[in-house]
Amino acid sequence: MARVPAAGYKDNHFEEAVLKRIAIVVVVLALAAPWSAKAQQFDLSTLTCDKFMKADKDQMKLITAWLAGYYTDEAAAEVVDVTNLNKLQDNLVKFCTRETSFPIASAADGIFGQDGSASGDAPNSSTGKPGSGR
Repeated sequence: MARVPAAGYKDNHFEEAVLKRIAIVVVVLALAAPWSAKAQQFDLSTLTCDKFMKADKDQMKLITAWLAGYYTDEAAAEVVDVTNLNKLQDNLVKFCTRETSFPIASAADGIFGQDGSASGDAPNSSTGKPGSGR
């Protein structure tokens, strides 16, 4: 025989599920708000070190992460190494501080390595070839 809930009984499971969904939506919107407020596009084929250095901290991290992904071999493990990303960004910043007009894509060629090894060698500012500008 089916049980009939007593007067005033609320289905707590349903309420909890609804509240969890609402909380998730609120968190997603809160996290997305800062990105939408400063939504920009970066053409990395024309972006210079100077413009990279003038980007805010979050944008620099995003650009660095994108470049790291671009230079990572498809067969590499699907792991985000935050320590390595910070090191690569530090190397980009060091190089770009000296060579403000240098294209960021060319700087990344030397710093991230053409073979995806993320060697950290700075490119030569006169030739743009990786690994020859330390």
